[in-house]
Order: sequence, then C-alpha cells, then structure tokens
Amino acid sequence: MELKKIDSSNIKAAGFDQMTFTLFVQFKGGKIYSYGEVESRVYDDFMAAPSKGSFFKSNISGKYETQKLG
Repeated sequence: MELKKIDSSNIKAAGFDQMTFTLFVQFKGGKIYSYGEVESRVYDDFMAAPSKGSFFKSNISGKYETQKLG
C-alpha cells in the first residue's frame, strides 16, 4: 500500500488498506499515524474533500483507534 501525496498545509500523504480498513496519514513533519476500522467511504470522502485538514480534524482525528508509526 502506497501513500498518495496530498495538497494540504499540514498533511503530506495518505493511504488506505482495504483489507484491514486502516487509514495511514503522514504529516508534513514526517510523522505517520494509522487509524483503525475506518470505513472506505470515510477515506473516499477525505480524499475528495476540498480541505483535507478540516475534514481530518472533523471526521477522523479522535474518532478512531490511533497508533503512531514513525
């Protein structure tokens, strides 16, 4: 699974593992986090959102089990 570059002031890239329903987000500072049990439609909406940062803050951050990967 590869991360796709994102046009955002805070988020560098994101990717989604369909097998495990895990969202991966890399921030501009280089840290990567995984978010578990994310619905496919949430990832699709995130990638289609005009403001990825706002969508992330409102719909993902604090709503899913999170692990810091690097």
